[in-house]
Amino acid sequence: MNVIYTPSVNFRVRNIGPKTFLFGEGVAYSLNETGSFIWDNLDGLTSVDEIVELTLEKYNCSQAEAKEGVNNFLEFLYGIKAIKSE
Repeated sequence: MNVIYTPSVNFRVRNIGPKTFLFGEGVAYSLNETGSFIWDNLDGLTSVDEIVELTLEKYNCSQAEAKEGVNNFLEFLYGIKAIKSE
């Protein structure tokens, strides 16, 4: 999927101690390491396909696992309006 997403200006990621949180719309979401990695790559330049490949390389998982994990997390982010497509 060659869609490119960018973070909404209404959402911010913050590291608090060892944990990473996504804040926006008056709600805080805890991100795991993979979620933080995906969020960091939502730069308006990197496509979903590229994020899947980066995830595959970083976490040494199967193509199917990387694609499913990235797509599920992006669907979640899109659903809470934390990202928008370019």
